[in-house]
Amino acid sequence: MVLIQGGNGSCQESAIVIQGCNNIEGVSRQYDEMKKRFGKYKMLKRALIKDNDKMYDKFVLDINGRERIIYFDITDFFGKY
Repeated sequence: MVLIQGGNGSCQESAIVIQGCNNIEGVSRQYDEMKKRFGKYKMLKRALIKDNDKMYDKFVLDINGRERIIYFDITDFFGKY
């Protein structure tokens, strides 16, 4: 069962955590979560960040003309196929 928990995604410390899935499903869940939270958006940038023993996806989005950064903790599913 896929769990989505954690914070609001505004920084690494309050990243949205996705657990209980493989890499393909995890990435799909990230996009589903962004659509659920923000509706229509345009992705400007995406970066993979390794910080100590954690892996994060950092998205820079354009939401109605305003830039917004959102972080996902992908440690649990990163590289699992």
